[in-house]
Amino acid sequence: MKTILFLSISAILLLSSCSGPVPNFGEQRVLNKTLVLIEMDSVKLPDNEKSGEIYIKLNSKNGYDGSIIGFGGCNNIFGSFKSTKEDVPEFKLGTTKMYCDDKSVLENKIIEMLDNLVLIEAWKNKDAKYYTASFYSGSPNHRAYFKIME
Repeated sequence: MKTILFLSISAILLLSSCSGPVPNFGEQRVLNKTLVLIEMDSVKLPDNEKSGEIYIKLNSKNGYDGSIIGFGGCNNIFGSFKSTKEDVPEFKLGTTKMYCDDKSVLENKIIEMLDNLVLIEAWKNKDAKYYTASFYSGSPNHRAYFKIME
């Protein structure tokens, strides 16, 4: 009986040590969910929070890598991501190339932020009844907040 218990515990420890750490991705809350942009660089976007027009979605089957799709206000955003040692995904992004006047400024900020991403956080918003994701690029005041659609 002791041998069976010892072998069972050994197998569990061996299997769990081989799996490695799972990337954070905002506690995995941002994966396979639509993320609607609600604030960019300290500018709130209440109209977009209602319409959901500007969004991204990180699709992943294994929690380590996958694809990104979205809309930046004028052009579609697409590409892939792969996790790194720091648990922050590296993105390879592309967009369609439609000409847009003022909408392209916000869209370019989103792409720049994803290209230079250093941190993703996710938490339950106390006032609202939804989770919020924060994407931070490392530049002062260059942060995007997304409403996580369940």
